[in-house]
Amino acid sequence: GISDEMVRREPTIKEVLPKFLNFVGKSPLVAHNRVFDGKVLNENMMALSYGELVNPVLCTFILSKKLYPDEKKHGLDAVRERLGIVEESMNQRHRALSDVEVTAKIFLNFLNILKKYQLVTVEDINQFCTANTNLKELQQLELF
Repeated sequence: GISDEMVRREPTIKEVLPKFLNFVGKSPLVAHNRVFDGKVLNENMMALSYGELVNPVLCTFILSKKLYPDEKKHGLDAVRERLGIVEESMNQRHRALSDVEVTAKIFLNFLNILKKYQLVTVEDINQFCTANTNLKELQQLELF
């Protein structure tokens, strides 16, 4: 876990959030478990009078469930291991930079799979994530 001591000398959310929002602009975001991350981000944005996040957010947790419906585990470590992604800094697990790097590698792997099914735009991918279907069912339809 993260202790108060670990973040005592770090910039506050009030200092960091404007820089983050400027950096991402209107770009889509990628998260692993967007429900949790989105809640934390939106709570802070509302508290600091920025309003709610309007960027589209793609979720590797949801994509994992859609792409691997027979798998039981879809946490970051389980997906990383399933895809054979080697994490250079294993001692930095569950730290922001390390988790971002792993999530990015997972997302790039998933994009390669999704491209085979012509799911390439943010809208296509989000529609796939919210549809009542998964990759196994798409393959059975033999549409691709």
